[in-house]
Amino acid sequence: MYQRENAGSAVDEFEQEIRRLLKKFPSMPASVIGERIGWTRSASVLRARVASLRPLYRGVDPADRTEYAAGELAQCDLWFPPATIPLGSGQCGTPPVLAMTSGFSRFITARMIPSRTTGDLLAGNVGTAGIFGRMPKDAGLG
Repeated sequence: MYQRENAGSAVDEFEQEIRRLLKKFPSMPASVIGERIGWTRSASVLRARVASLRPLYRGVDPADRTEYAAGELAQCDLWFPPATIPLGSGQCGTPPVLAMTSGFSRFITARMIPSRTTGDLLAGNVGTAGIFGRMPKDAGLG
């Protein structure tokens, strides 16, 4: 089977110089980089290469949003409501509430737990499997 070799890009011969400039000045615009390296070809080709290299030299921005893939993370918290709740058969109490938030969809749900036993926390009808339909990938219960 015949296959042509990849001819590469016109930017390849300038990449080391682009990397040197980005190391010194990570936010330097691609147009300025083009002037400094003597780029005479299409600006879009240079901009695309600079855009792909820039994240390697720019530090992490603490204000960036954290993103999660579907099923990757769920946060679980126990909440003890301050009010007394009627539990039936004339009984009252303050059973804990399991509140859960999915990191991907930010879906929030809560379930009141009938007792404070481990079985009620991990049972399919109350735990993450019952609330979200399945366990998150790294639930740590496997």
